[in-house]
Amino acid sequence: MFNIIPKTQEELLQITSDNSLHHILQLSYQFCSVSDCFSFDKCKPKTVKLQRYVYDYLNTNHKDKFIQLLNDSDYVIIPGNGSRNGINAGHQFEYQLYNEFELLLKNKILTQNVSNILNFTNINNLSKVVHQGFKNNKRNISFYSSNDNYNIGSVISDVTIFDDYSKPTYLSLKYGPTVSFISAGIKKILPSAEIKLGCINNEDGKKLLDFFGIESKRFCEVFNNYNNYNFNKKITLDKIDVLQNVNIKLIENFIKNVIGYGYILVHQYSSQLHLTDMTKNKLENLVDIKEMNIVYPTNGSAKYIGIQIILNEIEIMFKIRSTNGALYPTHITANYKFL
Repeated sequence: MFNIIPKTQEELLQITSDNSLHHILQLSYQFCSVSDCFSFDKCKPKTVKLQRYVYDYLNTNHKDKFIQLLNDSDYVIIPGNGSRNGINAGHQFEYQLYNEFELLLKNKILTQNVSNILNFTNINNLSKVVHQGFKNNKRNISFYSSNDNYNIGSVISDVTIFDDYSKPTYLSLKYGPTVSFISAGIKKILPSAEIKLGCINNEDGKKLLDFFGIESKRFCEVFNNYNNYNFNKKITLDKIDVLQNVNIKLIENFIKNVIGYGYILVHQYSSQLHLTDMTKNKLENLVDIKEMNIVYPTNGSAKYIGIQIILNEIEIMFKIRSTNGALYPTHITANYKFL
């Protein structure tokens, strides 16, 4: 874990006297403190991570010098944010991108990420940036709504940027290969007490299972039969096509509620920034269900129920599961990938 983070030049010197690292710090001093540069891992003593936005900036604006420093260093220097103060990678990405926009506003330093986003959004003059992700605004996710107002940009924005006419552009940031649109609580309508008895009996719970085409008995068996002690087990799955058993229109409305529109989806993975303009037309084109399957783990091999939905260009895997490691489910999450 790259969680050794020097906060001063003196602390960096205590870790290493490598000239290349100290020269990189000098190249970065205008916009980057020591604590925002490097992270070390005691289990990988010859590898160091340099914050991605610093790495990208140096590789763009001081390329020849930077490559020479990389080659001369005794360390393998790789782009990465490390583990800073217990902040997860997604939140690190939020702070990183916000800082990159601040660099442009305060120091006229344009990073590659910011350049890509401004070009994509046709913003020629950035006037302001606001970090909103930490607010963790609550969304009203309805399973059965017929509401057609899915404009949610201002609610889900992690970073909002403004042009010189003060027009906001909302950025929803995602980081890594596995990311989620939502995480909504369901333990009150799918209570563990009923699951233990082998059947969901309350009306709201039955309605939810019917909505997705999930069999109540099989749903309960997945959790009650889970073998917590077989750590080397292979997960085995039974995938059941339910497309003909559900109300497609209601499912599509629910998915539109989950994804929404009115924002730029900014997804960082595989060292690349992927940008999608989530307009109303884009949402309408995406949400056309091609396949829908319920995924039941078998033989006590896993403790979740999967709802796989294939749309135009995108696959969503809803999971009814615990988000805190417990056995019985607490939330429904919606992971996605573009096809």
